[in-house]
Amino acid sequence: HMFNPDEHQKAVINLYGTNALVLAAPGCGKTEILSQRIIKAHREFGVSYEEMICLTFTNRASREMKNRIKDTLGNEASGLFVGNLHRFCVRFLFDNDLVPLDAAIIDEEDQKDIINEIAGYELKANEINTITALASQIVHKEYNSPDSVIPQRYLKRVLGGERIAKYYIEYKRENHLYDFDDIIIETYNHLCKDDLTDYQYVNYKWLQIDEVQDLNMIQLAIVEKVM
Repeated sequence: HMFNPDEHQKAVINLYGTNALVLAAPGCGKTEILSQRIIKAHREFGVSYEEMICLTFTNRASREMKNRIKDTLGNEASGLFVGNLHRFCVRFLFDNDLVPLDAAIIDEEDQKDIINEIAGYELKANEINTITALASQIVHKEYNSPDSVIPQRYLKRVLGGERIAKYYIEYKRENHLYDFDDIIIETYNHLCKDDLTDYQYVNYKWLQIDEVQDLNMIQLAIVEKVM
């Protein structure tokens, strides 16, 4: 279909060389506008696709944006990263050899199975969340993360919760397993502590974030570090 942006949409598409926050209601063509911005930044402002990073909050938004761009450019933009922050962090850690070769990512179902096995009984969903949050806080303290980037979550009291959380951390480390919190924490830690000179996926010149309000403080800190 032919996209004919109005004056407000054109202003967003043509914006270059400054920071901007775009507020848009659902259904107003935001994905199309953001896709057009990427194309314009490359074709008219000379930004290479390898120097761009386009972060989306959901996999669905990522797929939509990739499809829009591919419809226009074909494979021309294959060097452009479009995806959510966890996917970016996985790529950063694995491609820079910052995790063991046999490392594996575990999902919420895996977490539940491991934690229930450690506890010796079936925990409720909010109790599982408490254990993973406690584990995350313990690792942050090990790494001396500033309080400002440690997510503050509601913690339901769980009998022996800290002990279970410590065993959960130990189990993951022994088996080279990483949950979604680990992926974020490990990326942040390396970006803060390491010499980034020879790392891939840092020093981007052009950044676009879809649904920026959904990022928490540590995720925003990671975004700042890769620019």
